[in-house]
Amino acid sequence: MTELQRLLTFMRSSKRKQITLREYEQLVHQDGWTNGDKAKLINQIQKSGVLRYDRTKNEYVIRLIQ
Repeated sequence: MTELQRLLTFMRSSKRKQITLREYEQLVHQDGWTNGDKAKLINQIQKSGVLRYDRTKNEYVIRLIQ
């Protein structure tokens, strides 16, 4: 299961339409999640067409489009 699929499953199962990247990291990943992993997830979100992300002043907000 890719990280994008895990994120979609998490958002749909918890009935959330948006989540911050930091909050997702705290809820799902305990240790070993590098900045490279975060960058890969953000790139996958850009290409997905199902999710989008917005950069706020302090963090990324991931929103479910569909």
